[in-house]
Amino acid sequence: MTTRIPRASGVLVLALAAGLAAPARAKDPVPPLDIPAGGPGAYVIERGRTVKADVNLLDRDLEIRGTVAGSVTARRGRISVLKGGIVQGSIRLGEGAFANIEPGGRVHLGVERIDSAGGASVAAASPEPPATPEPRDAPEAPRPLPLRHGPGFGEWVAAQVFVVLFGLLFALLALTLAPRATTLAAAILDSEPIRCLVVGAMGLAGLGVLNVVNGLLFYTVIWIPAGMVLAVLSGLVVVFSTLLGVAFLGGAIGRRLGWKGLSFYGRTATGLVALGILNCIPVVNLGSLAAQTIAPVLGLGALIITGFGRDRDWLSTRLADAGRAFHEDRE
Repeated sequence: MTTRIPRASGVLVLALAAGLAAPARAKDPVPPLDIPAGGPGAYVIERGRTVKADVNLLDRDLEIRGTVAGSVTARRGRISVLKGGIVQGSIRLGEGAFANIEPGGRVHLGVERIDSAGGASVAAASPEPPATPEPRDAPEAPRPLPLRHGPGFGEWVAAQVFVVLFGLLFALLALTLAPRATTLAAAILDSEPIRCLVVGAMGLAGLGVLNVVNGLLFYTVIWIPAGMVLAVLSGLVVVFSTLLGVAFLGGAIGRRLGWKGLSFYGRTATGLVALGILNCIPVVNLGSLAAQTIAPVLGLGALIITGFGRDRDWLSTRLADAGRAFHEDRE
């Protein structure tokens, strides 16, 4: 016996089967994330955050460090996909927007430009403005110049030769232009070196004060010509005094070596050569430095005592006259 299913029951079974086979009803669509304009700085999607929606950028910058599961649309502003940032859709740029995709950032569907009506143009592989250039290798640092601790030995010897030649030339000029002052000062220096040393130290101090005042007066324009003359004269006095002191040292060396009857020029040459040789010997040059320091003091004292060649007893006479005038005033 055959069982017959009613037509209504068959329709019901087919409806149930179709309901079971049909997919579940889709969920409601996720609304897009609208980023308003005018916020403080760029809007940041932090690393580790996932936005499961499209992002609409009205008029503001956007930094993507995390993940956007949709697309990003911007009318104005800058979209930066930083290292580790992901846009699973596309980036759609309006006329006033541009994108910067750094190395390590990914946009799955690329970047495209949209017109004012919202239509998309041909997709672009890169944004319209140039992306931030990748860092280049730092240029090779220039090699440091080798440090020089002073002139070489050859340069030092050449400097001593120059000093000797200059001293000989100046000694010749002194004998030619001021023979009396040269011979008188050399004679008093040979006979009274201690007195010349004391007087020269006092005279050098006075010369230093004079130069300081002269330098301060250079700030007044009217003093500049006179100041230049004083500066030149002061330099000539120091050179002349040094030459006299070197001649005294050369005479002492000549006497120790048994050289008799050396002239002023011969004594000067002896002193210059001896100091030049000693300056080239380590440790010993400390002694020659002390001699070169004392030489101008001795020579300046001799010049002051003789009144720059006027009289052998010029300073003694002036001091005696001043003493008599003082006592007369007291009486």
